[in-house]
Amino acid sequence: MRFYDLKILNPAGKTTLHYTSYPGGLSGSSSGPSAFGVTPSALGVSGFNQTPYDPGALNCRFDLLSYPQATPMGASWITLEGVPQNILTNAGQFVGQQLIFKGGMGSGLPLANPQQAGLLVQGYVYQAFGNREGTQLDLTFLLLGSTYTISNPGNIVLNWIAGTPLATALQNTLKTAYPNATIKMNISNIVLNHTEVHFCSTLTGLAQLLSDITSTNIVIVANGTVITVTDNSFKPAMKQLVFTDFIGQPMWIDLNTILVKTVLRADIQNGDHIRMPPGFQNVPGFVQTAAQATTGGINYVSAIQGDFVVNEGIRHVGDFRQPSGHAWCSIIRAAALTSGTTTQ
Repeated sequence: MRFYDLKILNPAGKTTLHYTSYPGGLSGSSSGPSAFGVTPSALGVSGFNQTPYDPGALNCRFDLLSYPQATPMGASWITLEGVPQNILTNAGQFVGQQLIFKGGMGSGLPLANPQQAGLLVQGYVYQAFGNREGTQLDLTFLLLGSTYTISNPGNIVLNWIAGTPLATALQNTLKTAYPNATIKMNISNIVLNHTEVHFCSTLTGLAQLLSDITSTNIVIVANGTVITVTDNSFKPAMKQLVFTDFIGQPMWIDLNTILVKTVLRADIQNGDHIRMPPGFQNVPGFVQTAAQATTGGINYVSAIQGDFVVNEGIRHVGDFRQPSGHAWCSIIRAAALTSGTTTQ
């Protein structure tokens, strides 16, 4: 079953809005947020020992972007349909608050993999507005990964002292600007024989600056309270894709660049290395055919083989009530990994 969980927290950390399609969570227990009070027996499935799925969950539509800060692609958005009237008329209360959105697949279908579900986006509500058309009530959020904009600049000062590793300078810069953030630094030992001092008003400005003054392709990705910095030296563990992850076949869209569409998943991030399914895939879920129809096996082989690095962003698209597969998917752009090559 499709899983989503939307939570909004005010500056004090108190939950001001929470909607989900799995009130009991994905762990298999029936205990969930007390505000829902949903148990397997309450859903009319006494004795059902899996996580309760709420068939009456609000429809949720979204288009979420996770991308390197040096090449911004705009804001993500999430729309909830069927919200109460009192929330709709007071949508402005959520502006500036932190939004945490999780998604993927929950238990209930044979090929669903709850292990792939998780955090899709965490950011700050830049705009929130309600709309009413007939009997349909919609609440839409526009999200930014960072609180700082051109009109609301941050204290982002890079003070890269000669002979000091860039990782140390960046750690100090980001911790000053984002004191509550978790910084994940995975870059090589880069030093200069002169001092570089710059002020940037946004994280995008800092990422673009580093792209100009370094040669190791430094990538900064912000996802709410987690900021990840990587470069060509970063070599994460390879993630093996399986054929049943795909929606359609992967395709070449540019020189050494592919586009992969999978069932909505949160376990692949920018900078990850992915491996295409090798050869013929004989896994659960495939239609068994007679020996005379073995030529149809070409449909069970990935059109593209090899290893790739996710380097140009991930897009998550969803429409909870729309039944087609492409209405609940992740779209991944990745570059080919050749011998001796790491993150591009």
